Amino acid sequence: MSSNKKEKIIKALKLFKQKYEKGEIVSSKKYQKRLVLESIEHFIKETEKYEAKELVSPYKKIFIILPANVPTEFFEFIPILLSYNAFFFFKLPKRNRVFIKSFFEILNFNNIKAEYLSHKKTLKEAKNFDFIIGSGSSGLEDSLKDLRKPYRFFGPKFSFAIMKNFSEKDLKSVLKDFLSFDTEGCLSARFLFTKFDLDLKLIKKIIRNIRKELYPQKDFDPYLFDYYNAINLYYSKDSLILKREAIFKVNEFPKYFPPRTLFVKRYEKEIEIIDFLIGAKNSVQAILNKDGSKSDFFIKNTSVSLFLPFRRAQFPPFGWFFERELKLEDFFQFKHYP
Repeated sequence: MSSNKKEKIIKALKLFKQKYEKGEIVSSKKYQKRLVLESIEHFIKETEKYEAKELVSPYKKIFIILPANVPTEFFEFIPILLSYNAFFFFKLPKRNRVFIKSFFEILNFNNIKAEYLSHKKTLKEAKNFDFIIGSGSSGLEDSLKDLRKPYRFFGPKFSFAIMKNFSEKDLKSVLKDFLSFDTEGCLSARFLFTKFDLDLKLIKKIIRNIRKELYPQKDFDPYLFDYYNAINLYYSKDSLILKREAIFKVNEFPKYFPPRTLFVKRYEKEIEIIDFLIGAKNSVQAILNKDGSKSDFFIKNTSVSLFLPFRRAQFPPFGWFFERELKLEDFFQFKHYP
């Protein structure tokens, strides 16, 4: 793959970051601005060091359906754009359509188009493509099956953090991972497992500090937050409910997962975490720990595909494609059929 293409993407990323920082794309309250800027800078660095490969796929027209929860997730497709010579259509989520389209307008590649489409138009347009990539709810996969096209689907998953020893610094980092993108992304820390009892007063103090940086995004739904956390309160053994953040100490896997809500569970042995997760162990995306070290136990007993250090939940490396051992070279080889 020509270095020229890579250079153009890097240039577009830098200009996109600059325009976003100046407020020329969306308002500063639309997303958590500092996190978005850090995310863009991360993908600039990942692109700069990435060694692009020339790969061949039998599919020449690729339709990509992006999720709405994390605005910068689409950058994770850059290795595919660099390595495969095909036409790509990004179906944008309504929520992030202006933000994401702005990048592709700056990039201005003839083989890439990005537009928001209604559900009906999405299904109609997708029929004109050879291969479909979809990320979202299980309902989306049902729609992909109906299209009778080869596809790759990435369903809803969640991540959790593990703290074996208490450290206020580490706790602050975990809480940042928890509040990133309002806990809506699959890499945001939804659960925290500790070997010690957490002081909710300390958590309250830390959250009041970091919410200045990780404030509720514009699309945060306070009614959903209040309604479902009123139910979560009933099932928790202790809790901290602030105006727009909630922490629940639980013994059993919860039923509802509102935004900006963290569930805490104390454990002694790792098997207790698996017993707590029950069937959800097959929906684990990433595990966060102090140094990002891998664990054979959790690799064997969960679907975890990524290990990251605290405070790095939203900074996945290039070469990771949402599933364990899924490599760029194999991305279009395994496919689902209806």
